[in-house]
Amino acid sequence: TPWFYTDAKPISVATYREVFAKHDPNAKPEDAVVMVSYNEARSFVGTRGGRLMTSEEWDAAASTANFSVADGVLEWVDSPGDKKLVRLHKQKELRPDAKQKDVTFRMAKNP
Repeated sequence: TPWFYTDAKPISVATYREVFAKHDPNAKPEDAVVMVSYNEARSFVGTRGGRLMTSEEWDAAASTANFSVADGVLEWVDSPGDKKLVRLHKQKELRPDAKQKDVTFRMAKNP
């Protein structure tokens, strides 16, 4: 498989607020951003020159030492179709493209 780079942690509230200043004013800046739809997450990483990881890339990255995953928080991954895929270790779920209180995302880039 081709190489890719990904953030070690999901996008933080502080990073997301650099684009959307009013997002979740009660959250801590260092927390993983949630309440972001799939299309919002995809648009955000696109404006930063990145993309969402595929499910297979998520599996590969999750096995590396610096990849941090919060318990109970799933992550949007690139997924075609009406239902969008979220990941957490060996867990996969299809969700609607809507803001989810337990779903975050991270950015990947090609080398």
